[in-house]
Amino acid sequence: MKKAVRTCIICILALALLAGCGRMRGPDNIIDLLSSPRLSKNESRIVSAITDGLGQEIVLKYPKRNTKSSPILMTDLDADGKDEAVVLYSSPNLGANVRMAVLRSTDDGWRMIYDTEGYGTEIYDFSVADFTNDVSKQLMVGYTFSDFAEKMLTVYRIKDGVPSQMRTYSCQDYTVRDVTGDGISDLVYAGVNANNQNTQIKLMSCDGTRDSRIEEKFSYTISMPNSRVTGLGFTRTELSETGAFLVDYYDTYKRTYTQAFAWNGGDIAEILPSNVVQKIWAEDYPLYSRDVDRDGSLETPTIIESELAGDDSLRFMEWTDFVREQPKRKMYGVCDVTGGIYYPIPDEWQDLVRIERNEDGSWSVIAADNDRQLIRYEMLPHGEAESGENGVIVTQGLVRTRITFDSTVNTIQRNYISTRFFRLR
Repeated sequence: MKKAVRTCIICILALALLAGCGRMRGPDNIIDLLSSPRLSKNESRIVSAITDGLGQEIVLKYPKRNTKSSPILMTDLDADGKDEAVVLYSSPNLGANVRMAVLRSTDDGWRMIYDTEGYGTEIYDFSVADFTNDVSKQLMVGYTFSDFAEKMLTVYRIKDGVPSQMRTYSCQDYTVRDVTGDGISDLVYAGVNANNQNTQIKLMSCDGTRDSRIEEKFSYTISMPNSRVTGLGFTRTELSETGAFLVDYYDTYKRTYTQAFAWNGGDIAEILPSNVVQKIWAEDYPLYSRDVDRDGSLETPTIIESELAGDDSLRFMEWTDFVREQPKRKMYGVCDVTGGIYYPIPDEWQDLVRIERNEDGSWSVIAADNDRQLIRYEMLPHGEAESGENGVIVTQGLVRTRITFDSTVNTIQRNYISTRFFRLR
Protein backbone atom coordinates (compact mmCIF):
# COMPACT_ATOMS: atom_id res chain seq x y z
CA MET A 1 0.00 0.00 0.00
CA LYS A 2 2.80 2.39 0.90
CA LYS A 3 4.51 1.72 -2.43
CA ALA A 4 1.30 2.48 -4.33
CA VAL A 5 0.86 5.80 -2.50
CA ARG A 6 4.53 6.61 -3.05
CA THR A 7 4.23 5.91 -6.78
CA CYS A 8 1.14 8.15 -7.02
CA ILE A 9 3.03 11.00 -5.31
CA ILE A 10 5.95 10.54 -7.70
CA CYS A 11 3.67 10.81 -10.74
CA ILE A 12 2.02 13.98 -9.35
CA LEU A 13 5.40 15.59 -8.70
CA ALA A 14 6.58 14.67 -12.19
CA LEU A 15 3.49 16.24 -13.78
CA ALA A 16 3.91 19.39 -11.69
CA LEU A 17 7.50 19.65 -12.82
CA LEU A 18 6.48 19.22 -16.45
CA ALA A 19 3.86 21.94 -16.20
CA GLY A 20 6.57 24.30 -14.93
CA CYS A 21 8.86 23.35 -17.79
CA GLY A 22 6.21 24.46 -20.27
CA ARG A 23 7.27 28.07 -19.65
CA MET A 24 10.81 27.35 -20.78
CA ARG A 25 12.08 27.37 -24.33
CA GLY A 26 12.28 23.86 -25.76
CA PRO A 27 12.91 22.46 -29.20
CA ASP A 28 9.69 20.48 -29.27
CA ASN A 29 6.06 21.01 -28.48
CA ILE A 30 5.67 21.06 -24.70
CA ILE A 31 2.21 19.50 -24.99
CA ASP A 32 4.01 16.26 -25.87
CA LEU A 33 5.42 16.29 -22.36
CA LEU A 34 2.06 16.84 -20.74
CA SER A 35 0.50 14.04 -22.75
CA SER A 36 3.34 11.55 -22.25
CA PRO A 37 2.13 8.04 -21.40
CA ARG A 38 1.78 7.25 -17.73
CA LEU A 39 4.28 4.96 -16.14
CA SER A 40 3.69 1.29 -16.77
CA LYS A 41 3.51 -1.15 -13.87
CA ASN A 42 7.07 -2.23 -14.53
CA GLU A 43 8.30 1.39 -14.64
CA SER A 44 6.45 2.11 -11.39
CA ARG A 45 8.26 -0.83 -9.77
CA ILE A 46 11.58 0.57 -11.01
CA VAL A 47 10.82 3.97 -9.47
CA SER A 48 9.79 2.31 -6.22
CA ALA A 49 13.08 0.38 -6.14
CA ILE A 50 14.99 3.68 -6.35
CA THR A 51 12.95 5.36 -3.63
CA ASP A 52 13.36 2.30 -1.40
CA GLY A 53 17.11 2.28 -2.02
CA LEU A 54 17.48 5.98 -1.32
CA GLY A 55 14.88 6.21 1.42
CA GLN A 56 13.36 9.32 -0.19
CA GLU A 57 11.10 10.40 -3.04
CA ILE A 58 12.38 11.32 -6.51
CA VAL A 59 11.22 13.36 -9.52
CA LEU A 60 11.75 11.88 -12.99
CA LYS A 61 13.60 14.13 -15.47
CA TYR A 62 12.34 14.17 -19.07
CA PRO A 63 14.67 14.97 -22.00
CA LYS A 64 14.10 18.37 -23.63
CA ARG A 65 15.31 17.62 -27.17
CA ASN A 66 12.88 14.77 -27.75
CA THR A 67 9.93 15.33 -25.48
CA LYS A 68 8.44 11.95 -26.35
CA SER A 69 11.42 10.18 -24.81
CA SER A 70 10.98 8.55 -21.43
CA PRO A 71 13.20 9.24 -18.41
CA ILE A 72 13.42 5.45 -18.06
CA LEU A 73 15.49 3.68 -20.73
CA MET A 74 15.27 -0.10 -21.00
CA THR A 75 18.31 -1.58 -22.74
CA ASP A 76 20.71 -4.51 -22.48
CA LEU A 77 23.86 -2.65 -21.47
CA ASP A 78 26.14 -5.64 -20.87
CA ALA A 79 24.84 -8.00 -23.61
CA ASP A 80 23.73 -10.70 -21.16
CA GLY A 81 20.31 -11.03 -22.78
CA LYS A 82 18.48 -9.08 -20.07
CA ASP A 83 17.52 -5.41 -20.10
CA GLU A 84 18.80 -3.04 -17.47
CA ALA A 85 16.84 0.08 -16.52
CA VAL A 86 18.59 3.46 -16.77
CA VAL A 87 16.69 6.19 -14.93
CA LEU A 88 17.19 9.97 -14.88
CA TYR A 89 15.83 11.68 -11.80
CA SER A 90 16.40 14.37 -9.20
CA SER A 91 15.82 14.57 -5.48
CA PRO A 92 15.93 17.80 -3.42
CA ASN A 93 17.83 16.09 -0.62
CA LEU A 94 20.60 15.04 -3.03
CA GLY A 95 21.23 18.45 -4.60
CA ALA A 96 19.95 20.31 -7.67
CA ASN A 97 21.72 18.25 -10.35
CA VAL A 98 20.15 15.39 -12.26
CA ARG A 99 21.17 11.90 -11.18
CA MET A 100 21.40 8.68 -13.18
CA ALA A 101 20.60 5.28 -11.70
CA VAL A 102 21.01 1.83 -13.26
CA LEU A 103 18.89 -1.05 -12.03
CA ARG A 104 19.08 -4.79 -12.70
CA SER A 105 16.08 -7.14 -12.58
CA THR A 106 15.94 -9.79 -9.88
CA ASP A 107 13.54 -12.61 -9.08
CA ASP A 108 11.45 -10.35 -6.85
CA GLY A 109 11.76 -7.00 -8.67
CA TRP A 110 14.53 -4.48 -9.37
CA ARG A 111 17.78 -3.68 -7.59
CA MET A 112 19.77 -0.46 -7.97
CA ILE A 113 23.39 -1.29 -8.89
CA TYR A 114 24.67 2.17 -9.83
CA ASP A 115 23.88 5.79 -9.05
CA THR A 116 25.78 8.94 -9.95
CA GLU A 117 25.37 12.71 -10.07
CA GLY A 118 25.23 14.38 -13.48
CA TYR A 119 26.52 17.75 -14.73
CA GLY A 120 23.34 19.81 -15.00
CA THR A 121 19.92 20.47 -13.56
CA GLU A 122 18.04 19.33 -16.70
CA ILE A 123 18.35 16.64 -19.37
CA TYR A 124 18.84 17.68 -23.00
CA ASP A 125 18.94 14.22 -24.57
CA PHE A 126 19.34 10.60 -23.52
CA SER A 127 20.24 7.58 -25.69
CA VAL A 128 22.51 4.60 -26.24
CA ALA A 129 25.14 4.38 -28.97
CA ASP A 130 27.69 1.95 -30.36
CA PHE A 131 31.08 3.63 -30.58
CA THR A 132 33.21 0.50 -30.33
CA ASN A 133 31.37 -2.11 -32.42
CA ASP A 134 31.58 -4.73 -29.68
CA VAL A 135 28.81 -6.38 -27.67
CA SER A 136 28.49 -3.60 -25.07
CA LYS A 137 26.86 -0.22 -25.54
CA GLN A 138 27.64 3.32 -24.50
CA LEU A 139 25.24 5.65 -22.70
CA MET A 140 24.98 9.19 -24.08
CA VAL A 141 23.56 11.69 -21.59
CA GLY A 142 23.30 15.36 -22.48
CA TYR A 143 23.02 17.39 -19.28
CA THR A 144 21.95 21.02 -19.46
CA PHE A 145 20.46 23.87 -17.42
CA SER A 146 17.20 25.82 -17.38
CA ASP A 147 18.15 28.05 -20.33
CA PHE A 148 19.35 25.07 -22.43
CA ALA A 149 22.29 27.15 -23.76
CA GLU A 150 25.19 24.95 -22.62
CA LYS A 151 25.20 21.17 -22.77
CA MET A 152 27.48 18.76 -20.95
CA LEU A 153 27.49 15.61 -23.07
CA THR A 154 28.80 12.66 -21.07
CA VAL A 155 29.70 9.33 -22.69
CA TYR A 156 29.54 6.36 -20.31
CA ARG A 157 31.29 3.09 -21.16
CA ILE A 158 29.83 -0.08 -19.68
CA LYS A 159 32.49 -1.86 -17.65
CA ASP A 160 31.86 -4.89 -15.43
CA GLY A 161 28.15 -4.41 -16.02
CA VAL A 162 27.97 -0.82 -14.78
CA PRO A 163 28.65 2.58 -16.44
CA SER A 164 31.98 4.35 -16.10
CA GLN A 165 32.55 7.85 -17.39
CA MET A 166 34.40 7.78 -20.72
CA ARG A 167 34.44 11.43 -21.83
CA THR A 168 32.55 14.68 -21.15
CA TYR A 169 32.22 17.45 -23.72
CA SER A 170 31.08 21.01 -23.03
CA CYS A 171 29.17 22.07 -26.12
CA GLN A 172 26.45 24.23 -27.60
CA ASP A 173 24.83 21.29 -29.40
CA TYR A 174 25.66 17.81 -30.71
CA THR A 175 24.42 14.88 -32.76
CA VAL A 176 25.32 11.19 -32.60
CA ARG A 177 25.07 9.29 -35.89
CA ASP A 178 27.16 7.12 -38.19
CA VAL A 179 28.62 9.97 -40.26
CA THR A 180 31.52 8.01 -41.78
CA GLY A 181 29.48 4.98 -42.86
CA ASP A 182 31.63 2.40 -41.04
CA GLY A 183 28.73 0.95 -39.04
CA ILE A 184 29.59 2.53 -35.67
CA SER A 185 28.38 5.80 -34.19
CA ASP A 186 30.26 9.07 -34.48
CA LEU A 187 29.89 12.20 -32.40
CA VAL A 188 29.67 15.67 -33.95
CA TYR A 189 29.60 18.57 -31.51
CA ALA A 190 29.99 22.35 -31.46
CA GLY A 191 32.30 23.84 -28.84
CA VAL A 192 34.62 26.82 -28.48
CA ASN A 193 38.33 26.87 -29.24
CA ALA A 194 41.14 27.59 -26.80
CA ASN A 195 40.77 31.39 -26.96
CA ASN A 196 37.02 31.06 -26.29
CA GLN A 197 36.15 33.26 -29.28
CA ASN A 198 35.54 30.98 -32.26
CA THR A 199 33.13 28.06 -32.37
CA GLN A 200 34.56 24.77 -33.62
CA ILE A 201 32.68 21.85 -35.13
CA LYS A 202 34.38 18.53 -34.34
CA LEU A 203 33.83 14.97 -35.51
CA MET A 204 34.89 12.35 -32.96
CA SER A 205 35.12 8.62 -33.66
CA CYS A 206 36.68 5.37 -32.45
CA ASP A 207 38.54 2.75 -34.50
CA GLY A 208 36.01 0.12 -33.42
CA THR A 209 37.92 -1.86 -30.80
CA ARG A 210 36.77 -2.33 -27.23
CA ASP A 211 39.68 -0.42 -25.70
CA SER A 212 39.87 2.28 -28.37
CA ARG A 213 39.75 5.95 -27.46
CA ILE A 214 37.45 8.55 -28.97
CA GLU A 215 39.67 10.59 -31.28
CA GLU A 216 39.18 13.69 -33.39
CA LYS A 217 38.76 12.99 -37.11
CA PHE A 218 37.72 16.43 -38.31
CA SER A 219 37.61 19.99 -37.03
CA TYR A 220 36.14 23.09 -38.63
CA THR A 221 36.32 26.60 -37.18
CA ILE A 222 33.45 28.99 -37.87
CA SER A 223 35.09 32.14 -39.13
CA MET A 224 32.85 34.66 -37.31
CA PRO A 225 34.14 35.39 -33.79
CA ASN A 226 31.66 34.93 -30.94
CA SER A 227 29.24 32.98 -33.14
CA ARG A 228 26.72 30.76 -31.41
CA VAL A 229 25.39 27.41 -32.65
CA THR A 230 21.61 27.06 -32.29
CA GLY A 231 21.19 23.64 -33.85
CA LEU A 232 23.26 20.69 -35.04
CA GLY A 233 21.51 17.74 -36.68
CA PHE A 234 21.90 14.88 -39.11
CA THR A 235 20.12 14.97 -42.46
CA ARG A 236 19.52 12.59 -45.32
CA THR A 237 20.81 14.01 -48.60
CA GLU A 238 21.21 12.96 -52.23
CA LEU A 239 24.70 14.52 -52.14
CA SER A 240 26.13 11.82 -49.87
CA GLU A 241 25.33 8.13 -49.32
CA THR A 242 26.13 8.45 -45.62
CA GLY A 243 24.09 11.62 -45.06
CA ALA A 244 25.38 14.92 -43.71
CA PHE A 245 25.42 16.99 -40.55
CA LEU A 246 23.88 20.44 -40.69
CA VAL A 247 24.89 23.38 -38.47
CA ASP A 248 22.79 26.49 -37.72
CA TYR A 249 24.44 29.45 -35.98
CA TYR A 250 24.28 33.23 -35.63
CA ASP A 251 26.84 36.03 -35.29
CA THR A 252 26.93 39.14 -33.09
CA TYR A 253 24.82 41.06 -35.62
CA LYS A 254 21.95 38.54 -35.33
CA ARG A 255 22.63 37.18 -38.80
CA THR A 256 21.73 33.50 -38.98
CA TYR A 257 23.70 31.01 -41.12
CA THR A 258 23.40 27.37 -42.11
CA GLN A 259 26.22 25.08 -43.27
CA ALA A 260 26.37 21.36 -44.06
CA PHE A 261 29.21 18.81 -44.18
CA ALA A 262 29.39 15.21 -45.40
CA TRP A 263 31.92 12.37 -45.27
CA ASN A 264 33.67 12.08 -48.63
CA GLY A 265 36.49 9.59 -49.32
CA GLY A 266 38.08 9.63 -45.89
CA ASP A 267 37.56 13.33 -45.20
CA ILE A 268 34.80 15.84 -44.57
CA ALA A 269 33.58 18.00 -47.45
CA GLU A 270 31.52 21.17 -47.19
CA ILE A 271 28.35 20.66 -49.25
CA LEU A 272 26.50 23.81 -48.14
CA PRO A 273 28.63 26.95 -47.65
CA SER A 274 27.61 29.68 -45.23
CA ASN A 275 26.82 32.30 -47.92
CA VAL A 276 23.81 30.38 -49.30
CA VAL A 277 21.42 30.67 -46.34
CA GLN A 278 21.60 33.95 -44.44
CA LYS A 279 18.85 35.85 -42.66
CA ILE A 280 18.30 38.38 -39.92
CA TRP A 281 16.56 37.09 -36.80
CA ALA A 282 16.68 39.47 -33.85
CA GLU A 283 14.24 37.65 -31.58
CA ASP A 284 15.10 36.20 -28.17
CA TYR A 285 14.75 32.61 -29.39
CA PRO A 286 16.84 31.01 -32.14
CA LEU A 287 15.91 29.61 -35.51
CA TYR A 288 17.28 26.22 -36.45
CA SER A 289 16.64 23.56 -39.08
CA ARG A 290 14.26 20.70 -38.45
CA ASP A 291 12.46 17.96 -40.37
CA VAL A 292 9.12 19.68 -40.93
CA ASP A 293 7.68 16.99 -43.23
CA ARG A 294 9.31 13.98 -41.49
CA ASP A 295 11.06 12.62 -44.58
CA GLY A 296 14.51 12.30 -42.95
CA SER A 297 15.87 15.55 -44.40
CA LEU A 298 16.29 18.76 -42.43
CA GLU A 299 14.64 21.91 -43.75
CA THR A 300 15.98 25.39 -42.97
CA PRO A 301 13.70 28.37 -42.17
CA THR A 302 14.13 31.60 -44.15
CA ILE A 303 12.23 34.87 -43.93
CA ILE A 304 10.36 36.07 -47.01
CA GLU A 305 10.55 39.87 -47.18
CA SER A 306 7.18 41.11 -48.43
CA GLU A 307 5.10 44.27 -48.30
CA LEU A 308 2.13 41.99 -47.71
CA ALA A 309 3.31 41.43 -44.10
CA GLY A 310 1.83 44.49 -42.42
CA ASP A 311 3.16 43.92 -38.91
CA ASP A 312 6.70 43.29 -37.63
CA SER A 313 5.36 40.55 -35.35
CA LEU A 314 4.09 38.57 -38.35
CA ARG A 315 6.49 37.32 -41.01
CA PHE A 316 6.13 35.12 -44.04
CA MET A 317 8.51 32.17 -43.67
CA GLU A 318 9.40 29.16 -45.80
CA TRP A 319 11.19 25.92 -44.96
CA THR A 320 13.60 24.66 -47.61
CA ASP A 321 15.84 21.62 -48.03
CA PHE A 322 19.07 23.24 -49.23
CA VAL A 323 21.26 20.14 -48.97
CA ARG A 324 20.50 18.78 -52.44
CA GLU A 325 21.35 19.44 -56.09
CA GLN A 326 18.52 21.97 -56.34
CA PRO A 327 16.97 23.50 -53.19
CA LYS A 328 13.40 22.34 -52.61
CA ARG A 329 10.86 24.25 -50.55
CA LYS A 330 8.83 21.98 -48.28
CA MET A 331 6.55 24.39 -46.44
CA TYR A 332 5.27 27.97 -46.73
CA GLY A 333 3.42 29.95 -44.10
CA VAL A 334 3.41 32.61 -41.41
CA CYS A 335 5.51 32.95 -38.28
CA ASP A 336 3.80 34.62 -35.35
CA VAL A 337 7.03 36.06 -34.01
CA THR A 338 5.61 37.10 -30.63
CA GLY A 339 3.98 33.76 -29.89
CA GLY A 340 6.81 31.79 -31.49
CA ILE A 341 4.45 29.56 -33.49
CA TYR A 342 4.66 28.72 -37.19
CA TYR A 343 1.38 28.36 -39.10
CA PRO A 344 1.60 26.84 -42.60
CA ILE A 345 -0.71 28.10 -45.33
CA PRO A 346 -1.25 26.68 -48.84
CA ASP A 347 1.61 27.25 -51.30
CA GLU A 348 -0.80 28.57 -53.89
CA TRP A 349 -1.64 31.54 -51.65
CA GLN A 350 1.84 33.07 -51.88
CA ASP A 351 1.74 36.69 -53.14
CA LEU A 352 -2.07 36.54 -53.11
CA VAL A 353 -2.66 37.15 -49.39
CA ARG A 354 -1.51 39.64 -46.81
CA ILE A 355 -1.22 39.27 -43.03
CA GLU A 356 -2.05 41.87 -40.42
CA ARG A 357 -2.56 42.20 -36.68
CA ASN A 358 -6.06 43.17 -35.52
CA GLU A 359 -6.83 45.70 -32.77
CA ASP A 360 -7.93 42.97 -30.37
CA GLY A 361 -4.58 41.16 -30.68
CA SER A 362 -5.76 38.50 -33.11
CA TRP A 363 -4.35 38.35 -36.61
CA SER A 364 -5.72 37.52 -40.03
CA VAL A 365 -4.79 36.18 -43.44
CA ILE A 366 -6.58 38.38 -45.98
CA ALA A 367 -7.04 38.04 -49.74
CA ALA A 368 -4.99 40.83 -51.31
CA ASP A 369 -7.35 41.45 -54.24
CA ASN A 370 -10.69 41.82 -52.43
CA ASP A 371 -9.78 42.22 -48.71
CA ARG A 372 -11.71 39.09 -47.77
CA GLN A 373 -10.61 37.60 -44.42
CA LEU A 374 -9.67 33.99 -45.19
CA ILE A 375 -8.37 32.97 -41.75
CA ARG A 376 -8.49 34.55 -38.30
CA TYR A 377 -6.15 33.39 -35.52
CA GLU A 378 -7.17 34.26 -31.96
CA MET A 379 -5.15 33.39 -28.87
CA LEU A 380 -7.42 32.10 -26.11
CA PRO A 381 -7.13 32.44 -22.32
CA HIS A 382 -7.30 29.38 -20.09
CA GLY A 383 -10.74 27.90 -19.60
CA GLU A 384 -13.65 26.82 -21.72
CA ALA A 385 -14.11 28.27 -25.19
CA GLU A 386 -16.31 27.58 -28.19
CA SER A 387 -14.74 27.00 -31.60
CA GLY A 388 -17.65 28.76 -33.30
CA GLU A 389 -18.98 28.30 -36.79
CA ASN A 390 -16.26 27.36 -39.32
CA GLY A 391 -13.76 27.35 -36.49
CA VAL A 392 -11.45 24.94 -34.68
CA ILE A 393 -9.44 25.24 -31.46
CA VAL A 394 -5.85 23.97 -31.58
CA THR A 395 -3.32 23.67 -28.75
CA GLN A 396 0.43 24.26 -28.92
CA GLY A 397 2.18 23.90 -25.57
CA LEU A 398 0.36 26.23 -23.17
CA VAL A 399 -1.05 28.30 -26.05
CA ARG A 400 -4.58 27.72 -27.35
CA THR A 401 -5.60 29.25 -30.65
CA ARG A 402 -9.02 29.54 -32.25
CA ILE A 403 -8.72 29.38 -36.04
CA THR A 404 -11.78 30.62 -37.94
CA PHE A 405 -12.04 29.96 -41.67
CA ASP A 406 -13.88 31.74 -44.44
CA SER A 407 -16.36 29.55 -46.31
CA THR A 408 -14.13 29.70 -49.41
CA VAL A 409 -11.34 27.76 -47.62
CA ASN A 410 -11.89 24.13 -48.59
CA THR A 411 -11.68 21.09 -46.30
CA ILE A 412 -8.24 19.98 -47.49
CA GLN A 413 -6.82 23.46 -46.86
CA ARG A 414 -8.45 23.65 -43.42
CA ASN A 415 -6.99 20.31 -42.33
CA TYR A 416 -3.53 21.29 -43.59
CA ILE A 417 -3.62 24.66 -41.82
CA SER A 418 -4.93 23.36 -38.50
CA THR A 419 -2.72 20.24 -38.17
CA ARG A 420 0.70 21.20 -39.55
CA PHE A 421 1.59 24.13 -37.27
CA PHE A 422 4.40 23.85 -34.72
CA ARG A 423 6.23 25.79 -32.03
CA LEU A 424 9.48 27.64 -32.72
CA ARG A 425 10.39 28.65 -29.17
